[in-house]
Amino acid sequence: MTERNLTRTPAATERAWIAAFEAELPLHLLFPVRLTNGKRVHGIHLVCLRCGSAISGNHLRGRLAEPLPHVVTVTANGMCAHCNHLTHVDCRFRATDNETVVEWRGPNGNWYSRKMRRQPLLEEIVGRVRRWAAWFRPTQ
Repeated sequence: MTERNLTRTPAATERAWIAAFEAELPLHLLFPVRLTNGKRVHGIHLVCLRCGSAISGNHLRGRLAEPLPHVVTVTANGMCAHCNHLTHVDCRFRATDNETVVEWRGPNGNWYSRKMRRQPLLEEIVGRVRRWAAWFRPTQ
């Protein structure tokens, strides 16, 4: 879609979206979660679809659900602190015998998956936003 084809969202619709966003709990209050294989998921970070900035903390709000004993789903929206764009995310964490798989819906509507892996502590501290954000980018 080109810039010429985009239309402005009506102000009333934008206000309704913001009100719905603000009514949800910050996602970080719902984490960490422990899966049936004993692994923990400590949270998620999101990348703004408009400007590419990291979205986390109180700017990421939504819900967790456990539709199956070994699956935790996340439905959330992030409000970018830089450009005020709302970015939606649907993802799930699936426990297998000894690992955890994260699955997410990309901007094109397709589902992607990747095994979660534990990084060395220093790398985790330094690169946390980049690693978490990479989970939500489509890979081929």
